[in-house]
Amino acid sequence: MFIYCTKGKGIVTIDNQKTLISPNHFCIIPKNIRHEYRADDNDPWSIYWIHFKGSISEKIYNRYSKNNNDKNIPFSKNIIDQFNKIFDLLNNNYLLDSIEYANLLGLNFISSFVYHKLNSISTTNPKDNLIASIKEYLMNNLDKNFTLDKIASKFNYSKSYLHTKFKLETGYPILVFFKLKKVQKACEYLSYTDLSIKQISYKIGFDDPLYFSELLKILWGNLPGTISKVNGNKLKL
Repeated sequence: MFIYCTKGKGIVTIDNQKTLISPNHFCIIPKNIRHEYRADDNDPWSIYWIHFKGSISEKIYNRYSKNNNDKNIPFSKNIIDQFNKIFDLLNNNYLLDSIEYANLLGLNFISSFVYHKLNSISTTNPKDNLIASIKEYLMNNLDKNFTLDKIASKFNYSKSYLHTKFKLETGYPILVFFKLKKVQKACEYLSYTDLSIKQISYKIGFDDPLYFSELLKILWGNLPGTISKVNGNKLKL
């Protein structure tokens, strides 16, 4: 159950652990867990709430649980407008397309809270653009090979600073990210071209096709945004 408070106060108790909910705070109560929620006696809350379930609901809750310090969402009329749209779609008819659309909006609505930190990242600060610039540079040069020294020199930052900032924002060191993107591009070549593994390895900057073939076998199907099997192609030179 998703709860977003806009006025007043309330208490949510999950497994005997009490949490004060005040304006602009949200919480998610997991399924099959003893819980209780109630408005404050002196300053009762006004809340928007949604019961939800589905194949990815547990993953959404797990992500919510990990973002312990990001439960305060600034009030926005757009948030309320989106909730009202979902409510109206479900309240006015039972047409399949309306229900489907309401569910998609519901996922977007809840995700906008759970992933608020990512959703609110500004792109106006040059430092915020640094990681995007590095990623764009790497993606435009997948046929080349870089060292961290060269990348640091290119963007005029220290290696340690770039390593820390890049890993913090992407989850990967720069050169690991670069290698993963190379293999991801290789999967696209395998899917949409008739190029051999040997030809593909040269196109993305691997001078040793045998090493590249082994690397592709290890990473095959485990990359974000790629498919696990590409038209039945076998990894052969």
